[in-house]
Amino acid sequence: MLMKDIVFYAAYGDEKKKVVLSEPSGAGGQIFLTIDNFHRGTFTEMRGEWRHYSNKSELTIDDIQILVEMIKNKKSAL
Repeated sequence: MLMKDIVFYAAYGDEKKKVVLSEPSGAGGQIFLTIDNFHRGTFTEMRGEWRHYSNKSELTIDDIQILVEMIKNKKSAL
């Protein structure tokens, strides 16, 4: 069963950005991170640990940990 999208707005300096975490059908369980409609990375669970992949990430380690917790909580509710 696919995870339902997690959608929220986050502060980025003086701006608010729309953040979407989604699990597209056929993505092999990967979770896509989109910020203001631009793909910003992928989260993948490997051997019980979540990893974030991105060519250029504006995210801090704390940001990534928060997003991983959101994904884990959403997936555990399935």
